[in-house]
Amino acid sequence: NRPRRLRRFRPSGYLARMCPVKGLHLLVDAFVRLKSSDRFWNAKLRVIGAVTRADEPYVAQQRQKLQAAGVACDAEFFVNVDLQQKQDLLKSLSVLSVPATYGEAFGLYLIEALACGVPFVQPRHGAFGELLEQTGGGMLIDPDDPLALADTLGSLLNDAERAAALGRSGRAAVVAKFTARRMAENFLRVCGSD
Repeated sequence: NRPRRLRRFRPSGYLARMCPVKGLHLLVDAFVRLKSSDRFWNAKLRVIGAVTRADEPYVAQQRQKLQAAGVACDAEFFVNVDLQQKQDLLKSLSVLSVPATYGEAFGLYLIEALACGVPFVQPRHGAFGELLEQTGGGMLIDPDDPLALADTLGSLLNDAERAAALGRSGRAAVVAKFTARRMAENFLRVCGSD
């Protein structure tokens, strides 16, 4: 047994419906891989989101995977939380990842995380590249690659200053560009143009 250096990591997180297309299984696989490293033996995962009756077998499968790997006690599931709980949970995270398996059109959960100063790690497809370009609040990886996801999450857990800088950049961009007021102003500008 190698001695374990005690280092506290704020949890990594997920915020979306707990279903296959949102890629929860990829994050669970990445978390299991991360936990197998001596550097991240005390890492935590917080999974936040909705679960429908149809999603229950899938979520049970992810919990079983965590159990089989011996890391279930380090993963918490929060189902159908209210707004205040969601904000509190987001603020407790070091990084958010919803590794969707399809080209998501927007990803409101990323804006919510960035508004709380939490950076993201997302697949390089859909709107995620545009959100990164607009906010500077995260990192992109190849889609459907739990190894790359584990490595990138680990890099941010190991570099809290970098993660915090990404979070600050993302929060500043959300405040400047993604408020309801800014959306209304942009809508009026589009409607007024010929």
